[in-house]
Amino acid sequence: MEPFALLSTTENWLLIAWCRLRQKFRYFRLDIINRTNILTEKFEQHKMTLQEYFDKYH
Repeated sequence: MEPFALLSTTENWLLIAWCRLRQKFRYFRLDIINRTNILTEKFEQHKMTLQEYFDKYH
């Protein structure tokens, strides 16, 4: 996944990220993630604002 933004809801923290496996943006609940691997690989930062993300995908 390529992290894009963190959001707080009344119930959870959510990570919006580009999912390389499914080739689309997805939400990931931080309380569900139980293992991470930090890689040295870099990714190109997405060229949109959070508002542009909501306008396009919601």
